[in-house]
Amino acid sequence: MKYFRLLALVYILLLISPVYAAKVDPVRYVVTLKTSREPLVPIDIPLNEPALTYVTSFRRGGVDLYRLRIGFFTSRKHAEKVLSGLREQYPEAWATRVPKKEKRKVMSEHPQGQQMKVQAVAN
Repeated sequence: MKYFRLLALVYILLLISPVYAAKVDPVRYVVTLKTSREPLVPIDIPLNEPALTYVTSFRRGGVDLYRLRIGFFTSRKHAEKVLSGLREQYPEAWATRVPKKEKRKVMSEHPQGQQMKVQAVAN
């Protein structure tokens, strides 16, 4: 009897898992190229794949900070691969996963998303 209950539970989980998987947004990895106290001015940089470059701002210790980010990538590994090609120009850059709220805000400001021309800040 326990076997059938377990089998039924597995079957139910398999049925509902695509519903939950559809709600998960795995494409939230970015490369933070630069952080600055001054607003960042974007310029074009070469990248051999579609991506979106944007500036986000936040306040820390009473100081406004700006981060230049490029994304969105499906995995940290993918973001780190892009980062490796930009490491020489941006030695302080790192790959990270951004909050859903930040991605939603960026995508609403730039609806063309992945089709945008890649830009980055001048050093």
